[in-house]
Amino acid sequence: MDVTLREINFNGHYIIHTGIEDLGIYPVGGLNYSVEEEGEEDIKAWGLNIGAGIHYELDHHWTIFGEFIHLTGELSEETTLFGIFYTLRKKHSEHD
Repeated sequence: MDVTLREINFNGHYIIHTGIEDLGIYPVGGLNYSVEEEGEEDIKAWGLNIGAGIHYELDHHWTIFGEFIHLTGELSEETTLFGIFYTLRKKHSEHD
């Protein structure tokens, strides 16, 4: 029997600079709504996302990151995420 899981997550984080150049850590918190469909049965549940992440700025535009999030609630799960993102426009400091 096929199982389908759909979810919507609203997360926020705040980067804490570590004092090590270009390295930051951050807590992650948010809200989750999940729907699991298995045959004729649906389970709908709200949950909280709790986790932490780390990021490293490679240059003015590229940043790599990794994070771990635990979803609490009836449909609890853990997620590990790694990625890279590109910043379209970087704010310039007085030293640039």
